[in-house]
Amino acid sequence: MRIQILNNIILKKTTKKIIMKKVILFTSLLVFLSFNVSAQTKKDKIVQLFALMNTDKMMNSMVDNMSSMFTGQNQQLQNSKSDSIQRVYIAFVMKETKAFGKKLIDDDMVTVYDKCFTEQEIEKYINFYNTPEGKKLIEQTPTIQKDVMATVMTKYMPDLQTKFKNKLDELNKK
Repeated sequence: MRIQILNNIILKKTTKKIIMKKVILFTSLLVFLSFNVSAQTKKDKIVQLFALMNTDKMMNSMVDNMSSMFTGQNQQLQNSKSDSIQRVYIAFVMKETKAFGKKLIDDDMVTVYDKCFTEQEIEKYINFYNTPEGKKLIEQTPTIQKDVMATVMTKYMPDLQTKFKNKLDELNKK
């Protein structure tokens, strides 16, 4: 009987130790996970904002537009004797410009946003871009940019180019 009582006491102490270890381990795990969830840095939030805003997609669209304008205006390219030279050149321009755009977004724009906006402002932008209105703005932005660019190029650029040319001619005559 004494042995059984002693075994019960030892078993209870061992069980309590095991339970305590499990409670401590579980509590530690919860604390660790809560720090990880809430430890999202400001820069992480900026990257999240850029993902919501489809910044990389917009940058690629902008690069596509710029590259087509650049290649269309490049006299050397138009004078090249081979279509294959033009294709290789255009592919090169696109690849290099997109790589530049990715680096700009991933490094420089994160730094600029970090400097210009508080963490609370970034959080508010994230919240906004998760609303239906924010999603619509993101969806419509490429169309808006394309329409504005087309307006600039057709309505304002010819007159502006003429003014620039006239001024340059005037300065060269002096």
